[in-house]
Amino acid sequence: MSFVILSCSRPLDNKSLVDKLDTLQSHAQEQIDTTKVDINELFQLKSYLDNRIIDSTNLLIIDFDCSLLIYPTDKQIEEMKKEYGEDDFYTIVDDANYYQGTAIGLLDSLKINTITSTKPFVRFIGTTNTWTLNLTRKGLPEWNLIFFKTIKEPEIIGTAGLTADEINRYFMLDR
Repeated sequence: MSFVILSCSRPLDNKSLVDKLDTLQSHAQEQIDTTKVDINELFQLKSYLDNRIIDSTNLLIIDFDCSLLIYPTDKQIEEMKKEYGEDDFYTIVDDANYYQGTAIGLLDSLKINTITSTKPFVRFIGTTNTWTLNLTRKGLPEWNLIFFKTIKEPEIIGTAGLTADEINRYFMLDR
């Protein structure tokens, strides 16, 4: 006695499948982007990581040792003005600019290459790994600093209270 099982199905439509996957990924990423980051994760690399395929017009690629200063986008500035009001917003700006300026002076004195990003995403390319970060994720500090050395993973650093010891430790300077 033999049994024969027959079945039929539609041929796979790869374009339709890819479109559905793109839609799902986009929806999931929107949920991540609009979810506020827990205060304890503000300076953790995982809070910035992004695994989307990023349009090159929105992406800064860094493959050299440096410190990256982060400033708010125009959109973030408008959102902060609405959230905090004009007076508080300008107080926040003054404080942030003071700390960023102090950090720049300290980094310059230690001869650390410092750059800024005008793009919402940055890809750090190290010798053994690559990290893509979303610099404008809701809930992350609008002003911030990221250290990058190609042999290490990027480190998110607050500019308030930044010390030469922190810089020397990350960049492995013998000073």
